[in-house]
Amino acid sequence: MSADLPGYTASDALPQDAQITQATTEGPCERVFDRFGTGDGAPDTSASFEASATGPFVVQTLTQAGAGELQLARRAIDDCARFRSDDLTVTVQRATFPTLGDETVALKLAAGGGVGDDAETLSGYLVVVRVKDTVCTVVNYGMPGVDVTDTETVVRKAVRKL
Repeated sequence: MSADLPGYTASDALPQDAQITQATTEGPCERVFDRFGTGDGAPDTSASFEASATGPFVVQTLTQAGAGELQLARRAIDDCARFRSDDLTVTVQRATFPTLGDETVALKLAAGGGVGDDAETLSGYLVVVRVKDTVCTVVNYGMPGVDVTDTETVVRKAVRKL
């Protein structure tokens, strides 16, 4: 996919993380936001790319449909509208996004926290697209943020490869 993203390089970096501090037991927050980290040990296929040290960062994960990823993403809009992840406060809202594949759910995430030299502000999108039996999750984020148009371009390229 790096050839599809001029200016990006393959990366070991992952988005902020999936260490949600609110108590959940594989609820919608934990399952959806696991996509910001290494996942839950499921046999996922992931690829990570970065344009610079502050982003944009792109992480794509492929899973089999049936895990309810789209339903969980829809529930996350209400159930995870605001949560803590490490020292960041994260807000989640529905994003306007075209329907790609058979189903699409798009979330806009914004995070901020810390003080002084440790202050961080970042934002981005988590887009979940189902094409037949495959679910493609793309996280696109940066500091301080990324554009929805750029996110759409990245997601379209990922979905075309399915």
